[in-house]
Amino acid sequence: MQSNPYAPSPSTLKDASQGALEQGASGFRDLGGITRILSMLLLVGAGCEALSLVSSLMQLNLLEHAPYSKALADANDERERVVHGAQFILYLVTMVFFARWIYLAHRNLPELGARLLHFTPGWAVGSLFIPILSWWLPYRAMRDLAKASRNPWRWDLEDTPPVIVIWWILWLVVEFVGSGALQMSARDRTLRGFENLTLYQCVSSVLSVPLYLLARYIVRRVWRDQSDTFTRSGAG
Repeated sequence: MQSNPYAPSPSTLKDASQGALEQGASGFRDLGGITRILSMLLLVGAGCEALSLVSSLMQLNLLEHAPYSKALADANDERERVVHGAQFILYLVTMVFFARWIYLAHRNLPELGARLLHFTPGWAVGSLFIPILSWWLPYRAMRDLAKASRNPWRWDLEDTPPVIVIWWILWLVVEFVGSGALQMSARDRTLRGFENLTLYQCVSSVLSVPLYLLARYIVRRVWRDQSDTFTRSGAG
């Protein structure tokens, strides 16, 4: 039988198939780079919270042993300003990277084969900043992200990882404690009120250390799950 002179050569077909495969996978983005940066920021954040706890305990000790000299009070105030200033800057930087990581991680899900998702990448990020809804929606977005990263084809049948639940409970408690501290600082400006405010800061720091560490674990786990899923789907 004569071969068709107009048929493409086997090498051409192979190149076309390879190109189509690469084009279909081009939407997936490896999160290794931003995950490493965010992991470092979260680890530094946990360390900064531990440092803040030590500083708050030192302030509490000073307040409980009045009277104290002006030099001691000035040194305490300067230390607290530096620590809380560093905390605030680090928090802003971490939130920027965290929001970017959430967006990219959710954008990977359709490329892994996940369908009928409840959150778009933009909605997953935006839910963090909507009053009242931010008490619940970010948890759902992170829950769906963790489940779909592990098993995109049957993500709705996956169990919610317990670490997601614990992380979100800590997040809400820290937010509640921080709100209470702000209200107390505005309402009670006495020495006793300042002591109570410092206690609130201690509680917030104690809870924030595991909060940062759990967030770091979740970020790295999602990254590994997405990478493993993408490798398996490519092999398949």
